[in-house]
Amino acid sequence: MLRKTGSTPGQECSWLVGSVQFSGAIVGTAPLSVTGLVTAPGPPEPVSIGAVTVQIDSQPAVRAKLKHIINKQLIEVTFSATVQITGGQDPHTVTVTVTSDAGVPVTKMVTVTAGARLVAPAMLIDLATVVPTDPSLPQVQTLLSGIAQQLASMPLVGQLEAAYKIVVGPNALESTEPRPMLRLGIWILDGNFPAAELQQPSKEFPLQRLTPNVAAGCFGLVPLLNPPPPSTVPPATEPMFGFAMSVPTTTLQLILNAMFPDMATQAAASDFNLENATIQVDASGSVTTSFSGQLPFSIPMTASVTEKLGIAQRTGIEQFMPVVTGASSSVSVGDEAQWFVASFVPAVGLILAAATSLASGAVSEGAGQANGIISAFLQGLPARIPFRNSELPTQPVDPQPLFPFPMSVLNFESFSTDGSAIVATGTISLGERDQSMVTVSLSGPTYFPNYSIGIDGYYTVSLTHLEPDNDQMTWKVSGTAKTDSVSIDSFWQQGGFAAEFAVPFKAAPGKYRYTISVNATETCATDATKTLSGSASMTVTTNVTGGPPQ
Repeated sequence: MLRKTGSTPGQECSWLVGSVQFSGAIVGTAPLSVTGLVTAPGPPEPVSIGAVTVQIDSQPAVRAKLKHIINKQLIEVTFSATVQITGGQDPHTVTVTVTSDAGVPVTKMVTVTAGARLVAPAMLIDLATVVPTDPSLPQVQTLLSGIAQQLASMPLVGQLEAAYKIVVGPNALESTEPRPMLRLGIWILDGNFPAAELQQPSKEFPLQRLTPNVAAGCFGLVPLLNPPPPSTVPPATEPMFGFAMSVPTTTLQLILNAMFPDMATQAAASDFNLENATIQVDASGSVTTSFSGQLPFSIPMTASVTEKLGIAQRTGIEQFMPVVTGASSSVSVGDEAQWFVASFVPAVGLILAAATSLASGAVSEGAGQANGIISAFLQGLPARIPFRNSELPTQPVDPQPLFPFPMSVLNFESFSTDGSAIVATGTISLGERDQSMVTVSLSGPTYFPNYSIGIDGYYTVSLTHLEPDNDQMTWKVSGTAKTDSVSIDSFWQQGGFAAEFAVPFKAAPGKYRYTISVNATETCATDATKTLSGSASMTVTTNVTGGPPQ
């Protein structure tokens, strides 16, 4: 309210603006309405209220709308204005200024707080545990650190940064009601997300993470999922935990937007001007990725790939894993470009695979074969993930031998969509690895038809049930004394290296044969006398012709 104090004829009047409705409140960063009431003396010497302005910090003042209320004793005016906190640190100042014919404008200031900027996770996993699990436990922090390092190595992080987005997490939150759960979340946030609400990267956590209080608020935006219950009694032979996962459509679209520049570049190489890309899910388990743009001669073109999600038992193991159970495509172009129908759909799959680097070579080039983002990713998703037993709890709920070489065993019970997200449920159990399960494979070119010094070949190492010491394998080419190392991704169980062959200087034309070998050892973290090992080798032939490299 506006009140006149100590006023007598001939003296300057002083005024006070009374309480604003949200004084001291947490108002967020959305537009907010500031309303209030101004009163001033009425007859016989009425005061005329000229204007009321509202200002947030040093932003431009907003002129409020006024409404005069009929009152024979007082001058009463209500005011309303819409303002918004657009940046800066809490607290923020709201200044209301009243001008009248009484003289000097009078102001009233109140402080408000934008509060934490709460955002729902871009990916959420609710893990059902036997007992409440403190996220600060070393084993949980080790798990989170591994996820963070895996995320940080993905090309997608850089693509999102180029789109002014940041990948944040993972964060974990303990939940006890209605049953014990551990919530794991990853976020894709705007690049200007408040720094005060983020923990800075470290060696163990190369990505920024939310502060604990902000993370708790963000988790609170999403209801608990419904994972299968955990079990530590028969018929389960090892501790088994249920999980439920949700990836909203908004996350999928953010990822597609980040990939778009690379996709457009790939499309341009095929004389296609890619203008738009969208991704949608329905309630029946389907994901549809759509594209639109122009062919040469400005011929409009739209195409879509629809993938039906489900689960299937993976060959050679008992577990069920997520798969694309069916795919279809549609292409619409001008009548003069029907020739494009048979070639564009497989090209879409190749563009996606190249942009995401998820499944090089996994996309079929057969005419009419529809391939999309989801199928390319799922083909490489591991069902069994080895880890070191130092990451296990020292006192499990169900006492049993401390596995020398443990692994996580995934088994999906569902993989579908709910109209707004990709959703999944399943179990994670603890399994044991032994030497009989370990395999190592080596792949790459085996013949160079016109070899000369400086030419090298790229070779891929794939492991099964092995977590090498220091996450590295050694490799060597016969004919050289040098031994190099190659880093292995613990989750995807793969690594790669480029090898050159020691062809003698001024070698005579002919074929020279070499052996590439890779070796790795995994030492039990709690008993150095126990080890697992794996190796592989292949013969490579170089044909020296004396001519220029081809």
